[in-house]
Amino acid sequence: MRVLSLFQLTAGFSSPIGENPIFGLLQLNMGVVKFPVCEVLFDHSLFSSLDELKRFEIARGMLEDANLSFEERRFPDVKSIYLKALPAWETIVEDKGLTAKISSLPPYQRKFSSGYLYTKVMERGLEALERLDEKSDAINGYMQLLEQTTYVPHHRGDWFNRLTILLIRVDKRLDAAAKLLLRGIRDHLVRPQHRLELCDRLRRISNRLTAPTRKQITCQETSWTVREPVVVEIRGKLCPTEQSGRSGFHAMFMQQDGASRVEELALTHYLEAGFSQGVHAEGSLFTSLFGLLCWDIIYEQPIANVFRSKYQTAPLDLTCPTFHTSRKAAIEAKIETITGQSIADSAAACLAVWNQQNGVHTPVVSWDLIPSCEYLSGLLHCFQPRQLGRIVHRYANDFAAVRAGFPDLTLWNPVTKALKVVEVKGPNDRLSHKQSIWIDFLMDIGVDVEVCHVVASGAKRKSSVLEDV
Repeated sequence: MRVLSLFQLTAGFSSPIGENPIFGLLQLNMGVVKFPVCEVLFDHSLFSSLDELKRFEIARGMLEDANLSFEERRFPDVKSIYLKALPAWETIVEDKGLTAKISSLPPYQRKFSSGYLYTKVMERGLEALERLDEKSDAINGYMQLLEQTTYVPHHRGDWFNRLTILLIRVDKRLDAAAKLLLRGIRDHLVRPQHRLELCDRLRRISNRLTAPTRKQITCQETSWTVREPVVVEIRGKLCPTEQSGRSGFHAMFMQQDGASRVEELALTHYLEAGFSQGVHAEGSLFTSLFGLLCWDIIYEQPIANVFRSKYQTAPLDLTCPTFHTSRKAAIEAKIETITGQSIADSAAACLAVWNQQNGVHTPVVSWDLIPSCEYLSGLLHCFQPRQLGRIVHRYANDFAAVRAGFPDLTLWNPVTKALKVVEVKGPNDRLSHKQSIWIDFLMDIGVDVEVCHVVASGAKRKSSVLEDV
């Protein structure tokens, strides 16, 4: 099993072999499992020595134990693992030679270092300390994480968020929190959704700061906002078991065929309002359009070290900034082609990929969402070429950041070419920052997007648009 585990180091995402190695290899041998065809091309080893591999394996074992203990809510055990790993992590980040070596690697290659894995153990440990109400130690730990930028840099936004929340709510150190918020807003490694959250938090505490601190943060950087979408409400009858007022994420409503969640209730409403097609798939459908339009860029570009095995479901750098930078010319050419040609031509290109690759294991296309060529063609013809080009650019620029937050429903009518994207909210639910950024983007490219609040019959009205379902 350890050999199979090492074999799967470069699998990435949810490889069918990695989930159950022995069963997965049997399926592969029988031809049941298909991987994308790619060119395996690498010019160096992942580990420079056997000792480096051993250190990596020790760190990986500790991370697995920490994750399992956290899932089972054994927070004292997580803390013990954290304290055991802390000296090793501190030694690694203080080693200037090693830091320079790892920093020279692209982010996806840093994942194969013990320092990366120990940093993930640190994250888990700090979460456990918060659960154990040892928040002062957690504050110190997050400060340590933020002092380095080499390992897990894409989580810096999360660290700034957790640290500033603790400083505000626990230590009541608002001025210190404000300065950290401003530092996070200016940090180029912080992703947009986290930057927006930091801006919002800074605005909320600005009136409670001392005058000197308030003067420091009064700048254009902190005024970033997103557009407000159209908001509608529909009413439904709560199931008897839901009358106690559970959160909107869990609320169940009555329909003719039984109980349903708010998303299904809203989907029924829109399908009865002129849309002939619709799915509750969040971002999976738009991700699939990106995958179909850019299949050749994802799998056929001769980029060294991103495919180290023919059993990968995606290139190792798909979720890293280097995905765009190493393929910039090809991506720009693809976008120019998409925006310059007719939708019929883009649809033909997608249909060719759909016919050739259907069933291949990949994180970029959900084949089960696209049952037929006609279905795919009808959806694509509801877009404008410019919109498809902007969508491709957004996914190719930062795939990891845009995988979450897409609205719940996508609805369209191939006859009228109408397209609508809807985020559904139940009782006591509100938009996340990731969702707000996606909605702002969709509004910017001209997609009809709205937020639909599902409220219980008899509840207080929230907007001017209200219909009964």
